[in-house]
Amino acid sequence: MWDLLRWEGKHPQAPVSVAAKPHYFCELAVGRSVRALLAAHPAFWRSEQWRACCADGAVLELDRRHFCRVRGKGAGREGGKGGRVLAQGFIC
Repeated sequence: MWDLLRWEGKHPQAPVSVAAKPHYFCELAVGRSVRALLAAHPAFWRSEQWRACCADGAVLELDRRHFCRVRGKGAGREGGKGGRVLAQGFIC
């Protein structure tokens, strides 16, 4: 599955690198990765597992607890610029 992920950077990221430095996921080309998955496994998109995953919309939901934790850590930094720094870090 990892080989289907497409990256914006100069080279693909190894799973070990991304595990050690999760910010590397910011380089993930989501659209190209989804297209690669679709091309390699077209039946996945019609599967009962995918349908169940999308039924309540949770697959698209933000992890609110994580966002609040990160926001709390960055709110007082950068001389009042914590919100902008947080947004740049969170959104990539």
